[in-house]
Amino acid sequence: MQCVSERVSLLDPGKGVRVGERQVREKFGVGPGQVADVLGLMGDASDNFPGVRGVGPKTAATLISHFGSLEALLGDSEAIETLEIRGAKGIRKKIEEGADMARLCRRLATVADDVDVEAELQDLAVRPADASAIRALSQELELRRLPERLGVAPQPAGPRGQVGGSVRAAAGSAPEAVPPGSGQADLGLASPSASGSWRKLRGKEVRFLYADDGVGESLCLAAGRSQAVVVGRAAIEEALRGLASRGVSLVGYDLKTVIRDFDVDAGD
Repeated sequence: MQCVSERVSLLDPGKGVRVGERQVREKFGVGPGQVADVLGLMGDASDNFPGVRGVGPKTAATLISHFGSLEALLGDSEAIETLEIRGAKGIRKKIEEGADMARLCRRLATVADDVDVEAELQDLAVRPADASAIRALSQELELRRLPERLGVAPQPAGPRGQVGGSVRAAAGSAPEAVPPGSGQADLGLASPSASGSWRKLRGKEVRFLYADDGVGESLCLAAGRSQAVVVGRAAIEEALRGLASRGVSLVGYDLKTVIRDFDVDAGD
């Protein structure tokens, strides 16, 4: 809000409103140019700087409105006692004792406006998200739900059951190559609500191989002679939750990562 002026307004996306100078004064009791001074006194819990202990928003706004700036206040702190503020004498003492902290917090609260920005105005125009860049970033940082949260659709997977790219190879206990779609009905994955196949697996172990090639996600499952390949995040999550609800234990490589990524209880 420090940046608001006659020519600049702030868009509050949460409330869907524009914030101008009037709204800044309603919130802080001062104009945009004095917001950092007020924050220097009252602090800001969200940014983790304390301000002056015992000085709240109303007192901070009153002082900055009267003196004009934090430095003017600190340079004439004895005048605080002449103001019609409850506990003025105590407030003066708190501000004098906390002068260094107030200056530090003001500096921390100040939006830097002297940074070299290598961008033209047209570079800052709002445009559609770069879906491929977001997918690549989410893969690099292992933030697998980032695209969904940013409204970016997952890239269509290849042929059903196809696994490639950076496959998390199983260490002995995971199933070997599984024919695309084989055994889907045997495991009941096509219809988690179906009772037959799911009941047969209750309390047993299911070997798995999870793969994410950056394009799509696949989960190969094997229980005895039954095998299945599940493609797509939503289908994988549905299958894992269905197995977990029946006390099935998953056995395979990198189990902790799968549990974390899909937020499921994979048994013992």
